[in-house]
Amino acid sequence: MEHEFIFYPKKNFVIIRTHGHATLEGFKIFVIDLLNDTQWVKGMTILVDHRDVDFNGISKSDVDTYRNFIVENSDIIGPARIAAVMSEALGYGLGRMWEIPLRCEVAFEHHVFYSINDAVT
Repeated sequence: MEHEFIFYPKKNFVIIRTHGHATLEGFKIFVIDLLNDTQWVKGMTILVDHRDVDFNGISKSDVDTYRNFIVENSDIIGPARIAAVMSEALGYGLGRMWEIPLRCEVAFEHHVFYSINDAVT
């Protein structure tokens, strides 16, 4: 899975665009790259555009492992507001499966949407 970041430092905002075949490693790499980027600020508002990602092959075990990875890095993420946009039901369902149990474990908010318009309002 490939990714790119578009930072808007004055607005404390970053857009992450991803594409390709989703893998657990790909998700971990984009988070590591984001948190190590010199423009990253703890607690930024994040819009993740996963509309061009193929989620076939991601398992419940992958979702659980990724959730644990995020919890381990949640202090660096901080009290962010995160919106993830999916174009298909599988990605949306996996996103919901990931975010619901996470809510009790981290300081940030995460919500999954089908459209960019819904995500930014």
